[in-house]
Amino acid sequence: MLLRYTLPIILTLVVSCAGSPVGNNNDVSDPKVKVERSAINISGMEKKNGLFDVSLEYGQDGIGWIAFSRVQIPKFIDTHIAKSLNNGRTWTYVTAVGKSEVGTLNINSEIKEGVWRDETPSLLYDPTDIQARRWKLYTNHYFVAKPFKPKSRLMSLGSINVRYAENPAGPWSKPQCVIGNTEQCNLKTNNAHRDLEDVKFNTEPGAIVEDGTIYLAMDAGTTQTGLGDWENYRVILLASDDHGETWRYVGTLLDHDDAKAFGYRVFTGISLVRSKGKIYAFASPSGAIYKKNKGHDGTMVIEVSDISHAEIRRDNANKPIMTMRLEPKGGSGGLADYDEQNTEGGIVFSEINLFKFPRVFRLYQTDRNLEHH
Repeated sequence: MLLRYTLPIILTLVVSCAGSPVGNNNDVSDPKVKVERSAINISGMEKKNGLFDVSLEYGQDGIGWIAFSRVQIPKFIDTHIAKSLNNGRTWTYVTAVGKSEVGTLNINSEIKEGVWRDETPSLLYDPTDIQARRWKLYTNHYFVAKPFKPKSRLMSLGSINVRYAENPAGPWSKPQCVIGNTEQCNLKTNNAHRDLEDVKFNTEPGAIVEDGTIYLAMDAGTTQTGLGDWENYRVILLASDDHGETWRYVGTLLDHDDAKAFGYRVFTGISLVRSKGKIYAFASPSGAIYKKNKGHDGTMVIEVSDISHAEIRRDNANKPIMTMRLEPKGGSGGLADYDEQNTEGGIVFSEINLFKFPRVFRLYQTDRNLEHH
């Protein structure tokens, strides 16, 4: 998820998708699964305060790749890539892609010092694009000012960017804006469609290719900092029929009412995955209304019934049908991903463990696939 924290926030377990929204009833019929898991130990890199926001993707050659955010409290979050040659049993560090950069902004004649972060990656293999653009990496690029607290994030000045490469090991192209508020962006955040007129920022991209079309899901929020107005926070879906050259708005996948039906404020951290020909949304519920944990409360797996129309499976009361739920062992966690070729690692996910400071942000893998539910 978008890691919006400083050290005091870490110690109070606030990692926010939109600031870890403050959290109705707990549905005892939810198909919750406490899975056995093992830490993903990526050899060959300095892990700082840990790794988070995992995105998993395999190409046609059977090599597995994960992109993830590396955290350096309190300022820096950037994107890195590792690979596996044994279907997810072990992982080796490969390269850094989106690096945090110190910078300044002039806001209403006031100079703000801070950092441009590049995080929450979504790695995508697009097999029918030209070789040089076959691999795509979507990240959230945004500015956080001193003192690097959630309220000092200028999310509305950020963007969802894409880079291209022939191979995830690089070299990667310079970032290009998919959606944001600058003239260089393919889509302007609140001008892309009348449904998005209230949107101020996007984050948490999750991509998949289906029948030659790229679908890109992401959080959409209505405030400058990413905090508050949870009733209008939602997960939207864009599509491109030309390998990302142009984009169009498809619709809303999940919204506040959907999250509230399970007892939360929002869904966040979407991954779009495929299993046995079906597409699923991995969504992290956040901001529990009645539970103690207000952060990310695991991952809910929801089948996408028609991705071309942004439709998910729902029951007769219009509540999303959850096919599986993975819970964190403690604290905040979720933000998961899956690939059918990851047979030795299964579903991968992110979790926070405050008892393992300074490396509180951790990546885990399981032996569980979607066919286990």
